[in-house]
Amino acid sequence: MSQIEGGAGTGRRSAVMSKELITGALASPPEVYLRLCELLNDPCATSEDMARVIGTDPALTARLLKLVNSSFYRFPAPIETVSRAVTVIGMLQLVQLTLATSVVKAFAGISSRLIDMDAYWRHSIYVGVVARILAKRAGIDDPELLFTAGILHDIGILIICHGVPDLAREALQRSQRANLPLYMAETEIMGFDHGNVGGDLARAWQLSPRLEEAMEYHHRLDDIRPRRRCKEAAIVHLADAIASITGQSETGTGLVSQPCHEAWAMAGLPIIMRLEEVIESADVQFAEALDMFDLIS
Repeated sequence: MSQIEGGAGTGRRSAVMSKELITGALASPPEVYLRLCELLNDPCATSEDMARVIGTDPALTARLLKLVNSSFYRFPAPIETVSRAVTVIGMLQLVQLTLATSVVKAFAGISSRLIDMDAYWRHSIYVGVVARILAKRAGIDDPELLFTAGILHDIGILIICHGVPDLAREALQRSQRANLPLYMAETEIMGFDHGNVGGDLARAWQLSPRLEEAMEYHHRLDDIRPRRRCKEAAIVHLADAIASITGQSETGTGLVSQPCHEAWAMAGLPIIMRLEEVIESADVQFAEALDMFDLIS
Protein backbone atom coordinates (compact mmCIF):
# COMPACT_ATOMS: atom_id res chain seq x y z
CA MET A 1 0.00 0.00 0.00
CA SER A 2 1.37 3.42 -0.92
CA GLN A 3 1.63 6.29 1.55
CA ILE A 4 -1.44 7.97 0.11
CA GLU A 5 -3.72 4.94 0.05
CA GLY A 6 -6.00 3.73 2.82
CA GLY A 7 -8.02 6.89 3.41
CA ALA A 8 -7.28 10.43 4.54
CA GLY A 9 -6.56 9.47 8.13
CA THR A 10 -3.99 6.86 7.13
CA GLY A 11 -2.38 9.26 4.67
CA ARG A 12 -2.21 12.01 7.30
CA ARG A 13 -0.61 9.74 9.93
CA SER A 14 1.92 8.40 7.41
CA ALA A 15 2.74 11.94 6.32
CA VAL A 16 3.38 13.21 9.84
CA MET A 17 5.77 10.31 10.39
CA SER A 18 7.37 11.03 7.01
CA LYS A 19 7.91 14.70 7.91
CA GLU A 20 10.12 13.66 10.81
CA LEU A 21 11.97 11.09 8.74
CA ILE A 22 12.71 13.26 5.71
CA THR A 23 13.96 16.23 7.71
CA GLY A 24 16.02 13.96 9.96
CA ALA A 25 17.65 12.28 6.99
CA LEU A 26 18.88 15.62 5.66
CA ALA A 27 19.82 17.20 8.98
CA SER A 28 23.54 17.57 8.34
CA PRO A 29 24.66 21.11 7.53
CA PRO A 30 27.59 21.60 5.15
CA GLU A 31 30.88 20.89 6.92
CA VAL A 32 32.53 24.17 5.92
CA TYR A 33 29.55 26.10 7.29
CA LEU A 34 29.82 24.31 10.65
CA ARG A 35 33.52 25.09 10.92
CA LEU A 36 32.89 28.76 10.08
CA CYS A 37 30.19 28.95 12.76
CA GLU A 38 32.74 27.71 15.28
CA LEU A 39 35.07 30.51 14.24
CA LEU A 40 32.26 33.06 14.59
CA ASN A 41 31.97 32.05 18.24
CA ASP A 42 35.73 32.29 18.77
CA PRO A 43 36.70 35.83 19.82
CA CYS A 44 40.28 35.13 18.74
CA ALA A 45 39.37 34.07 15.19
CA THR A 46 40.70 36.20 12.34
CA SER A 47 39.80 36.74 8.71
CA GLU A 48 42.80 34.59 7.81
CA ASP A 49 41.34 31.73 9.89
CA MET A 50 38.08 31.96 7.98
CA ALA A 51 39.90 32.15 4.66
CA ARG A 52 41.82 28.96 5.48
CA VAL A 53 38.59 27.07 6.22
CA ILE A 54 36.90 28.30 3.03
CA GLY A 55 40.08 27.57 1.10
CA THR A 56 39.67 23.85 1.78
CA ASP A 57 36.86 23.95 -0.81
CA PRO A 58 38.26 25.47 -4.03
CA ALA A 59 34.87 25.49 -5.76
CA LEU A 60 33.30 27.38 -2.85
CA THR A 61 36.20 29.83 -2.84
CA ALA A 62 35.69 30.53 -6.54
CA ARG A 63 31.93 31.04 -6.13
CA LEU A 64 32.33 33.44 -3.21
CA LEU A 65 34.99 35.53 -4.96
CA LYS A 66 32.83 35.64 -8.07
CA LEU A 67 29.91 36.89 -6.00
CA VAL A 68 31.78 39.60 -4.09
CA ASN A 69 33.16 40.91 -7.37
CA SER A 70 29.70 41.10 -8.94
CA SER A 71 27.18 43.94 -9.07
CA PHE A 72 25.91 42.79 -5.67
CA TYR A 73 28.64 44.89 -4.08
CA ARG A 74 30.18 47.19 -6.71
CA PHE A 75 33.48 47.49 -4.89
CA PRO A 76 35.81 50.00 -6.58
CA ALA A 77 38.67 47.49 -6.78
CA PRO A 78 38.65 43.72 -7.34
CA ILE A 79 38.55 41.48 -4.26
CA GLU A 80 41.18 38.85 -4.96
CA THR A 81 41.35 36.87 -1.70
CA VAL A 82 38.83 35.43 0.73
CA SER A 83 40.53 37.11 3.68
CA ARG A 84 40.02 40.46 1.96
CA ALA A 85 36.38 39.55 1.31
CA VAL A 86 35.94 38.83 5.02
CA THR A 87 37.43 42.22 5.86
CA VAL A 88 35.21 44.25 3.53
CA ILE A 89 31.98 42.27 3.93
CA GLY A 90 32.23 40.97 7.48
CA MET A 91 32.53 37.54 9.05
CA LEU A 92 28.82 36.97 9.67
CA GLN A 93 27.86 38.10 6.19
CA LEU A 94 30.39 35.82 4.54
CA VAL A 95 29.17 32.89 6.62
CA GLN A 96 25.62 33.58 5.37
CA LEU A 97 26.85 33.56 1.78
CA THR A 98 28.75 30.35 2.42
CA LEU A 99 25.58 28.72 3.74
CA ALA A 100 23.59 29.80 0.68
CA THR A 101 26.13 28.63 -1.87
CA SER A 102 26.92 25.38 -0.05
CA VAL A 103 23.28 24.37 0.40
CA VAL A 104 22.47 25.07 -3.24
CA LYS A 105 25.26 22.75 -4.33
CA ALA A 106 24.27 20.09 -1.79
CA PHE A 107 20.60 20.05 -2.81
CA ALA A 108 21.33 20.42 -6.51
CA GLY A 109 22.07 16.69 -6.48
CA ILE A 110 18.47 15.87 -5.54
CA SER A 111 16.68 14.82 -8.70
CA SER A 112 12.94 14.93 -9.04
CA ARG A 113 10.60 13.87 -11.82
CA LEU A 114 7.81 15.77 -10.08
CA ILE A 115 8.97 19.33 -10.59
CA ASP A 116 10.98 21.33 -13.11
CA MET A 117 14.32 21.63 -11.31
CA ASP A 118 15.52 24.37 -13.63
CA ALA A 119 12.44 26.46 -12.81
CA TYR A 120 12.80 25.64 -9.12
CA TRP A 121 16.35 27.00 -8.87
CA ARG A 122 15.61 30.02 -11.04
CA HIS A 123 12.71 30.90 -8.74
CA SER A 124 14.70 30.35 -5.54
CA ILE A 125 17.71 32.36 -6.65
CA TYR A 126 15.54 35.18 -8.00
CA VAL A 127 13.65 35.38 -4.69
CA GLY A 128 17.02 35.55 -2.90
CA VAL A 129 18.17 38.41 -5.09
CA VAL A 130 14.93 40.39 -4.67
CA ALA A 131 14.82 39.72 -0.92
CA ARG A 132 18.33 41.13 -0.57
CA ILE A 133 17.36 44.28 -2.48
CA LEU A 134 14.22 44.76 -0.37
CA ALA A 135 16.21 44.15 2.82
CA LYS A 136 18.59 46.96 1.97
CA ARG A 137 15.67 49.30 1.30
CA ALA A 138 14.07 48.28 4.60
CA GLY A 139 17.28 48.99 6.52
CA ILE A 140 17.90 45.36 7.52
CA ASP A 141 21.36 45.13 9.07
CA ASP A 142 22.22 41.82 7.39
CA PRO A 143 20.91 41.71 3.80
CA GLU A 144 22.97 38.57 3.10
CA LEU A 145 20.69 36.73 5.53
CA LEU A 146 17.76 37.63 3.27
CA PHE A 147 19.67 36.43 0.21
CA THR A 148 20.13 33.11 1.98
CA ALA A 149 16.53 33.01 3.20
CA GLY A 150 15.23 33.66 -0.30
CA ILE A 151 17.32 30.89 -1.80
CA LEU A 152 16.26 28.42 0.90
CA HIS A 153 12.62 29.47 1.28
CA ASP A 154 11.23 26.58 -0.79
CA ILE A 155 13.83 23.94 0.11
CA GLY A 156 11.03 22.00 1.81
CA ILE A 157 9.55 21.30 -1.64
CA LEU A 158 12.68 19.38 -2.64
CA ILE A 159 12.77 17.53 0.67
CA ILE A 160 9.14 16.46 0.33
CA CYS A 161 9.56 15.42 -3.32
CA HIS A 162 12.65 13.41 -2.40
CA GLY A 163 11.30 11.85 0.79
CA VAL A 164 7.60 11.22 0.07
CA PRO A 165 7.13 11.49 -3.70
CA ASP A 166 3.63 9.94 -3.70
CA LEU A 167 2.35 12.56 -1.29
CA ALA A 168 4.19 15.32 -3.14
CA ARG A 169 2.58 14.24 -6.41
CA GLU A 170 -0.89 14.23 -4.85
CA ALA A 171 -0.35 17.73 -3.42
CA LEU A 172 0.86 19.05 -6.80
CA GLN A 173 -2.14 17.54 -8.56
CA ARG A 174 -4.51 18.88 -5.91
CA SER A 175 -2.98 22.35 -6.30
CA GLN A 176 -3.47 22.31 -10.06
CA ARG A 177 -6.99 20.83 -10.06
CA ALA A 178 -8.36 23.09 -7.33
CA ASN A 179 -6.36 26.20 -8.31
CA LEU A 180 -4.85 26.27 -4.81
CA PRO A 181 -1.44 27.57 -3.76
CA LEU A 182 0.86 24.58 -3.32
CA TYR A 183 1.33 25.12 0.41
CA MET A 184 -2.44 24.90 0.97
CA ALA A 185 -2.70 21.70 -1.05
CA GLU A 186 0.21 20.22 0.91
CA THR A 187 -1.54 21.01 4.18
CA GLU A 188 -4.76 19.37 2.99
CA ILE A 189 -2.94 16.23 1.88
CA MET A 190 -0.21 15.92 4.51
CA GLY A 191 -1.09 18.11 7.47
CA PHE A 192 2.00 20.31 6.94
CA ASP A 193 3.55 22.30 4.10
CA HIS A 194 6.99 22.86 2.62
CA GLY A 195 7.49 25.88 4.87
CA ASN A 196 7.08 23.68 7.94
CA VAL A 197 9.65 21.24 6.56
CA GLY A 198 12.06 24.09 5.82
CA GLY A 199 11.59 25.37 9.36
CA ASP A 200 12.32 21.92 10.77
CA LEU A 201 15.50 21.77 8.71
CA ALA A 202 16.54 25.22 9.95
CA ARG A 203 16.04 24.12 13.55
CA ALA A 204 17.93 20.88 12.98
CA TRP A 205 20.82 22.91 11.56
CA GLN A 206 20.56 25.46 14.37
CA LEU A 207 20.21 28.37 11.97
CA SER A 208 19.32 31.80 13.34
CA PRO A 209 15.69 32.34 14.46
CA ARG A 210 15.32 35.06 11.82
CA LEU A 211 16.32 32.67 9.05
CA GLU A 212 14.20 29.90 10.51
CA GLU A 213 11.06 32.06 10.60
CA ALA A 214 11.62 33.35 7.08
CA MET A 215 11.87 29.79 5.78
CA GLU A 216 8.88 28.51 7.75
CA TYR A 217 6.37 31.38 7.59
CA HIS A 218 6.90 33.09 4.22
CA HIS A 219 3.46 31.82 3.13
CA ARG A 220 1.81 32.11 6.55
CA LEU A 221 2.70 35.47 8.03
CA ASP A 222 -0.33 35.37 10.33
CA ASP A 223 1.05 32.27 12.06
CA ILE A 224 4.11 34.08 13.40
CA ARG A 225 3.69 34.73 17.08
CA PRO A 226 2.63 38.37 17.63
CA ARG A 227 5.71 39.24 19.65
CA ARG A 228 7.95 37.98 16.86
CA ARG A 229 6.59 39.78 13.82
CA CYS A 230 9.47 38.79 11.60
CA LYS A 231 10.56 41.36 9.03
CA GLU A 232 12.56 38.69 7.27
CA ALA A 233 9.54 36.44 6.67
CA ALA A 234 7.58 39.39 5.31
CA ILE A 235 10.40 40.37 2.95
CA VAL A 236 10.69 36.82 1.60
CA HIS A 237 6.89 36.77 1.21
CA LEU A 238 7.05 39.95 -0.88
CA ALA A 239 10.05 38.76 -2.89
CA ASP A 240 8.16 35.56 -3.67
CA ALA A 241 5.22 37.58 -5.00
CA ILE A 242 7.49 39.83 -7.07
CA ALA A 243 9.14 36.74 -8.55
CA SER A 244 5.72 35.55 -9.69
CA ILE A 245 4.92 38.95 -11.21
CA THR A 246 8.11 38.80 -13.29
CA GLY A 247 7.48 35.27 -14.50
CA GLN A 248 9.85 33.49 -12.10
CA SER A 249 6.83 31.70 -10.67
CA GLU A 250 6.70 29.12 -7.95
CA THR A 251 7.42 25.60 -9.09
CA GLY A 252 4.55 23.16 -9.38
CA THR A 253 1.42 25.26 -9.81
CA GLY A 254 1.94 28.19 -12.12
CA LEU A 255 -0.20 30.27 -9.75
CA VAL A 256 0.79 33.87 -9.16
CA SER A 257 1.37 34.50 -5.46
CA GLN A 258 -0.61 37.45 -4.12
CA PRO A 259 1.19 39.43 -1.41
CA CYS A 260 -0.47 39.84 1.95
CA HIS A 261 -1.48 43.49 2.39
CA GLU A 262 0.10 43.62 5.86
CA ALA A 263 3.42 42.29 4.57
CA TRP A 264 4.58 45.74 3.48
CA ALA A 265 4.17 47.20 6.96
CA MET A 266 5.70 44.10 8.58
CA ALA A 267 8.72 44.44 6.29
CA GLY A 268 9.10 48.14 7.07
CA LEU A 269 8.49 49.06 3.43
CA PRO A 270 6.00 51.51 1.89
CA ILE A 271 3.01 49.91 0.16
CA ILE A 272 3.66 52.09 -2.88
CA MET A 273 7.14 51.28 -4.14
CA ARG A 274 8.78 51.72 -7.50
CA LEU A 275 8.87 48.01 -8.22
CA GLU A 276 10.29 48.75 -11.66
CA GLU A 277 13.54 49.87 -10.01
CA VAL A 278 13.63 46.76 -7.81
CA ILE A 279 13.02 44.48 -10.78
CA GLU A 280 15.57 46.28 -12.94
CA SER A 281 18.26 45.85 -10.26
CA ALA A 282 17.20 42.27 -9.66
CA ASP A 283 17.47 41.32 -13.32
CA VAL A 284 21.15 42.28 -13.46
CA GLN A 285 22.04 40.60 -10.19
CA PHE A 286 19.97 37.53 -11.05
CA ALA A 287 21.94 36.87 -14.22
CA GLU A 288 25.20 37.06 -12.26
CA ALA A 289 23.85 34.84 -9.47
CA LEU A 290 22.83 32.15 -11.97
CA ASP A 291 26.31 32.26 -13.45
CA MET A 292 27.88 32.03 -10.00
CA PHE A 293 25.88 28.99 -8.90
CA ASP A 294 26.35 27.35 -12.31
CA LEU A 295 23.10 25.41 -11.89
CA ILE A 296 20.96 26.44 -14.80
CA SER A 297 21.44 24.90 -18.21
